[in-house]
Amino acid sequence: MLGRVLGLLGFALLLVGCGGSATTAQIAATKVGPDLVGPRAMLDMARGASAAGETRLLGKDYSAALGYGHVAPAGDAAKFSPGCTGVEALADSAYAIYTFELPDYDGLAQLTVNWDTPPANGKLWLGLSNFSADCWEWFSPADPGLLDFSALDPYFSESGMCFAVVLVTGDAEAFLAAIQLGEDNETPTANFAADVLSGTVPLTVNFDASASTDPGTGITLYEWDWNGDGTYDQDGGDATASHVFETADTYTVILRVTGSSGSTDTAAVLITAGDAAGWQQIVVPPGTCQSGNIFWDVAGHPAVAYSNGYSLAYRRALDAEGETWGEEQVIETIEGRSFRQRAVGMVNGDPAVAWFRHVDSSSTSELELHFSLAQDAAGGSWGAPVTVAAGLYSSDGTMLGVVDAGGRPALGYDRGETLQYQRANDASGTEWGNAITVVAEGVDASSSLELVADRPAVAYADYSSDPYGYEIRYLIANDAAGTTFAAPAVALARQTGQINWMALADIKGRPGIAYGDMQFVIGSDSGGSSWSEPTGAVTGDGMPFFIDLACIAGQPAIVMAEWTPYNKGDMYYSRALDPLGAVWPAAQLVTSIGWTPPEPPFFAVGGGMVAGRQAVYYGGHAAPITLAVYKE
Repeated sequence: MLGRVLGLLGFALLLVGCGGSATTAQIAATKVGPDLVGPRAMLDMARGASAAGETRLLGKDYSAALGYGHVAPAGDAAKFSPGCTGVEALADSAYAIYTFELPDYDGLAQLTVNWDTPPANGKLWLGLSNFSADCWEWFSPADPGLLDFSALDPYFSESGMCFAVVLVTGDAEAFLAAIQLGEDNETPTANFAADVLSGTVPLTVNFDASASTDPGTGITLYEWDWNGDGTYDQDGGDATASHVFETADTYTVILRVTGSSGSTDTAAVLITAGDAAGWQQIVVPPGTCQSGNIFWDVAGHPAVAYSNGYSLAYRRALDAEGETWGEEQVIETIEGRSFRQRAVGMVNGDPAVAWFRHVDSSSTSELELHFSLAQDAAGGSWGAPVTVAAGLYSSDGTMLGVVDAGGRPALGYDRGETLQYQRANDASGTEWGNAITVVAEGVDASSSLELVADRPAVAYADYSSDPYGYEIRYLIANDAAGTTFAAPAVALARQTGQINWMALADIKGRPGIAYGDMQFVIGSDSGGSSWSEPTGAVTGDGMPFFIDLACIAGQPAIVMAEWTPYNKGDMYYSRALDPLGAVWPAAQLVTSIGWTPPEPPFFAVGGGMVAGRQAVYYGGHAAPITLAVYKE
């Protein structure tokens, strides 16, 4: 019970606690919250206040008899209404106590906290009953939805009682949906499709959320927010809904589903209502360059890294739309030594580039792998190129990827028939550790390195078991640094003939893979323990080559280049009608260019967002680097 006010809320972290010491992950064994009676004294008060046998409690199910402050039920949730302004006093904070009675609990030592509206950053404290020391331990978790406390003892009494206190400070309301001991395995998955994604006003769109799932007895409520303003405009038990968009604009439609346990999940789809829409083509300076890689968001503006003769250079747009561009910055110039391939990524918020270059002008096969990191968030200056790996050859390194692996740059590349992963020893990428072999044999050049659920992951083509085709496989690191990787998944898709490229992307915390002629598969979880049947878009009848996959406005989108021999090259774009890529519209033709051998018409393609609009880029033998933005 709040009873005695401690005066200032301890952001006085040195108040008397249970003993122990604080860590960077949590402020443990330190008294910072309400002046509650000791946990053992509270056991007598808690009789009849617990939900015996329940590991999950709704927000409204706090134990009012044990004390609370500035908290009230709000449907199934609890509304926390702190009034701390200026100096934060305990009397103005909001708190509630949740009681678990679980004599035989042997699950994970963690609290899973589900928020409809989370507290402001730094304004949440979670308290646990320490029965061994008869005191309270307070934690300030970095993730407001999860608290790991390493061991079950001493937080349970001999009879299996556990108390958890949720304390919110500041002056902003927060809504707690549920709190659970152990892993939340009752959370539903929201997924819905729109029958059209764009059109002229008035635009009628029909939505179908029947693909949403719940591990319990089913979805109990569907709520629809038509304009993404946080207010749900329609709700009910029907999985289908229809809405007319009367005004020309871009709308983010949000679906929130509630499962049988009370947990919720959301998904979003972007709808463009307006006049006739189309792709606006913007040639990126210097205009004559045919090969480059786009950064979609460098401090709010698109940017590009490209090879221009014997130089590797960088430019950033002067506006968010990518219509005007700044001066060229040269990252590396070596006369007589050409650059074969680049990969770009963001590391600690700064742009980074990795590339292969020939060792000398007399050798057309031997390569080195180089890396450079920008010295600021806009890429205004760049660090000196660092040699990451040497002794590679033209048959190696056709896959290259850059990711931020636990705050340090990391690269993935193929070497012969093996797949290599290499992480820097520091955040700036000036020193690199030894490469580890992620896959030892059977790797084709078609591979992709990306972050999935904040861990490095790789998709690749395996030719070792099928001389007339390939198998697509996936594996993910066991930690954010990529110290070790899980074993490759069983073949999740097969295709005859040759695969020229594939692309991996994080789709709502799951691996999505695009390959072949705009085919798409998605894993059931971040580890890819099971996979969907292939879906995808319908394109032309040319030969597919370069392909890219991105999550654009909450939905997977595929960009693919194909060509007809000795005739023309076409680039297609399709964005799924739902957040998990179950339904795809026919692909849009972005551009069509004529070409003649021997060089292919395209060298690179990609998809992303520019100033809130769908965008793609391409470059090749018959066209300079071009940014195509979809505008109404």
